[in-house]
This record gives sequence, C-alpha cells and structure tokens, in this order.
Amino acid sequence: MPRHCEAPGCGLATRAGKPFCSEHVERHPYIARLVEQLAAREEEERLVRERGVAAVASDGLTAAEILAFLRVHGDRSVPRLARDLNMDLETLELYVDALVARGLLAERRRRRRARIVGLPEEARGPRRRRARRSTPDPEREPKAAAG
Repeated sequence: MPRHCEAPGCGLATRAGKPFCSEHVERHPYIARLVEQLAAREEEERLVRERGVAAVASDGLTAAEILAFLRVHGDRSVPRLARDLNMDLETLELYVDALVARGLLAERRRRRRARIVGLPEEARGPRRRRARRSTPDPEREPKAAAG
C-alpha cells in the first residue's frame, strides 16, 4: 500500500515509503537540519567576507570543514582547496590566514606561488602506508612487445 505525504492538505503518494513527497521534502527533520546548517554556513562566510580574518570562528562550520577535509585528504594548495570545497578563493584565503595564525593550519611550502597548507605536525595522525596490490593490475603493467 503506497504511503502518502504527511504535509497538511497534500496527500500525494511518496516514493520508497518516505514521509514527504518531493514538493514537501524540506519538512523532513533531517532535511530541515541540513537547510539550517547551510544557512548558518552562508551567514558565517558572509561575516568573514565583510569583517575579514577577525570574524573567522575557529570552531565554526567552515573552519571545521576545512580542517576535516585536510585531515582526510592531506595538504593542498589554497586554490585547489577552494575548488575541492566549492568555496570562493578570496573567502577561503581569509579562513586560511586566520587558521594559520591560530596554529590550526600549517603553511608547508609555496609551489609556483601557490600556498600549500595542511594540518600542523602535532595534529596529524600516524602516517599510513598505501596498501600494495596483491594482484597485478593489467592496465598498469607494461605491455609486452609483440615479436
């Protein structure tokens, strides 16, 4: 038996037993929390663009996202990090400046004038070795010359 949308006055059938139809999905508590978080992030970034480095909250959503991304993916150039996080470069640079000044990020080196940032040594976890393939990958093996 199909489930119907819980939005007052709607009554449309929902897909896969979900409580709301696609017109009212934003009423789902999980979606509502995501929308609130996105709005909070936009407000946080707006304040940083207006007020500069001093407005960066070290424990804010965007700073936490930057640190978590670098923890998982390792050092990045600032322009690459901006692309990876889908952030405006100028706004990200304000965050990076603040987090470097507070010791939460480290500037490693510059390559072709791009700043490379990552977590400070003391904040990095143990280095993991890449697992070796147990079976050779035929696409990576050199092809034998036909003879």
